[in-house]
Amino acid sequence: MKGYISKMEGVSAFYYFTIIVLLFATVSCSEERISFNAQIRPILNKNCVSCHGGIKQSGGFGLVFAENALRKTESGKIGIVPGKPNQSEMYQRLVHHDPEQRMPLEEAPLKASEITLIKQWIEQGAQSLGLYPATTSAATGDPIGMDQQ
Repeated sequence: MKGYISKMEGVSAFYYFTIIVLLFATVSCSEERISFNAQIRPILNKNCVSCHGGIKQSGGFGLVFAENALRKTESGKIGIVPGKPNQSEMYQRLVHHDPEQRMPLEEAPLKASEITLIKQWIEQGAQSLGLYPATTSAATGDPIGMDQQ
């Protein structure tokens, strides 16, 4: 009887573990996909393109062409590293505490909700960046598939 009970406890533990894993996977998969055109582009147009647009690319960082945003800036850091906001100079400048380093420069900081959206978008791969999508990442050299969200 004792062996049977310990077998049942092991089976129960396995089922509980499986349920927890499935619940976690469901929650993880349900994260909303950030739309560049609907959610990110308006933030960038309002706050960033006057200094980082097609003609003016302050600091060697531009947002009109994806290649410009995915390459090294004048600081030597990559502007946007898809999937890695903490390695992306753009995100680091948005959250910087020094007003002389924080972007947008000499303007009010972005709202926390806007910064969160940008961070999530970068975490999700910075899809549909720019008017003309990049074909490779400057950080890794890997091909980048840009969606049409």
